[in-house]
Amino acid sequence: MYRSVKILMLVLAVGAMLAICAPYDSTAHVNQPAGGKFTGVPRDVDFIKNSGWTQVILQGSDELVAQTKNERIEGIVLVAFSMKSEVTVGYVEGNPKMLTSITLSLKGEDEEGHVRALSFDDKENYCRATVFKKGEKVNVWTRSAQMQSILETAVRQSIPVQEFTYDPKTKEITRGKVNVELGK
Repeated sequence: MYRSVKILMLVLAVGAMLAICAPYDSTAHVNQPAGGKFTGVPRDVDFIKNSGWTQVILQGSDELVAQTKNERIEGIVLVAFSMKSEVTVGYVEGNPKMLTSITLSLKGEDEEGHVRALSFDDKENYCRATVFKKGEKVNVWTRSAQMQSILETAVRQSIPVQEFTYDPKTKEITRGKVNVELGK
């Protein structure tokens, strides 16, 4: 009987702790800023040195005014801006709204080495790309800002990524270059 009283007290103590913690845990989620998605064309990109961020205005069915401190998100915004292409961004509500991710999907012919999609997400800190390789679209990724710049240049110039290789198991990009012939 003594043992059953101990078990009962333990069960009651655990139940009381769960009851106390449950409301606290659920209110923690309420206090976190809500996020959202928006699709539109970048129409204004404004870097402000003293603030340490870049303001981006996207025009879609409505308008989104948001900011980013992430140069890699800004890079893809600038590619879309130069091409007048639509992007889908993720953002966190607040004053100001902050961009957390971006995806640029590209239309066009599937040609060897051409980038068909480019994205970046703050949370995972990867640049993801879809590149046409050997007759199929391959989803690859890189953590390298340098490789992301090569991908962005290929998109902006509508040229293939050459010498394009990636690890077949992990899909991490291991090499890529852009190259143009100069007139003689």
